[in-house]
Amino acid sequence: MNEEAQRRAIAEACGWDFDPLEAQEWGSRGTWCKSPDNDELWFHCHVPDYLHDLNAMHDAEKVLLHREKEYVEVLTMMCLAKHCPMRLLHADADDRAEAFLRTLGLWVEDDA
Repeated sequence: MNEEAQRRAIAEACGWDFDPLEAQEWGSRGTWCKSPDNDELWFHCHVPDYLHDLNAMHDAEKVLLHREKEYVEVLTMMCLAKHCPMRLLHADADDRAEAFLRTLGLWVEDDA
């Protein structure tokens, strides 16, 4: 998945709405989104940078409340695949983002 697709998938899993009804009524589809925090509409919104910001990923991980064990297992397997089990303790935001998406079944493999 490219970075933009990953960011959008994580944002949607966290409650961002990329096609809010209000914007549909205005005929402005695809250019507005609604924040999950305050229902505020944003024009050409910029969701948190989940792939480069550990704080943003920390907030996103809260969505996995009942799937934490599965998430940790996925992240562990990814770190083991990189031949570095200790990497789990220092997993980057992009590794956590991929594990997040894989845990929710939202990861899409790129065509090779």
